[in-house]
Amino acid sequence: MPIRRDRLVLYDQKCAGLFYLYTDLFPNPSSYPMKCKMISLLLVVVSLVPVAAQKKWPIKPTYDDASAFTNGVAHVTLRDSLLFIDKTGKILRGYRKNDVGRFSDGLAAIKMPDSKYGYLDLTGQLAIKPRFSYAHDFVDGVATVVDKNLMGLIDKTGAYVFPLKYFSLLDVSEGLIAAQSATTKKWGYIDKTGKEVIPFLYDNLKNAPGAEPFSDGLAAVYLHDKAGYIDKTGKTVIPHTFNQGNPFEGGYATVYDGSSTPKTIDKTGKFVTSPPAADKPASQPKTDPRFPGAQEVGEASEGLMPAKRNGKWGYVSVE
Repeated sequence: MPIRRDRLVLYDQKCAGLFYLYTDLFPNPSSYPMKCKMISLLLVVVSLVPVAAQKKWPIKPTYDDASAFTNGVAHVTLRDSLLFIDKTGKILRGYRKNDVGRFSDGLAAIKMPDSKYGYLDLTGQLAIKPRFSYAHDFVDGVATVVDKNLMGLIDKTGAYVFPLKYFSLLDVSEGLIAAQSATTKKWGYIDKTGKEVIPFLYDNLKNAPGAEPFSDGLAAVYLHDKAGYIDKTGKTVIPHTFNQGNPFEGGYATVYDGSSTPKTIDKTGKFVTSPPAADKPASQPKTDPRFPGAQEVGEASEGLMPAKRNGKWGYVSVE
């Protein structure tokens, strides 16, 4: 039975031979036998189902994960691949998933076949030329990179904020970066311009940084192999008495003071036996009542929204 979108062609020997039913005009419906009318209307409904389904899910659920669209392009994962697709689902370019880092600030580090690192933008194109021996995620508009066994900081154009000069750099946290001197191997803190904020006084540990990122306004640092906590001025607010100090979260931190059992301290350094439970609501998948068949949805963008059905991600139309 030939079927077109603008009209349906039906042949039934018991009806009046070959006739056309226009879905928009319904010409001379009174001249059709009742049986033919019912059959024709049924065909209209049935024929429109796949069209409606295609409109609702223009990109079928196929992928393991899916992002929002940016400038007409989205990135999806399928098994071991990271693919960049257009709004029809056409693959524009692809990479090995394990060679691409997490997108942050609109960029993701990528390891090229020659083992050099650069950065992709959200359309999958190279935004920063691969020239580093290692590259970290962008945070607050800057990223730490490694070259010639030294570390520096770049901006989102790939330009150096300050030259390669540190032995080690951690990510920006609360506006400051824990840094290790290439000459003395001591740890201190710099800001995003490279200006020294807290002097390089802290130990070079064998298996961990001698200065941790700031969290809750405090950072764990090590002097004479003992951990204490400083504020952003460099003032010691909790003495160096612990074998290990972990970052504060919600006003509390876990520390080790010689035993294998962790203990909890507050921001004054006082031990607490039962810190208040963090009031964190259980994470629930985001859903949309317009798409009851979707188990989870992402952020709508450019007329399409990532949606998960039967464990796979595709895109639904929100226009």
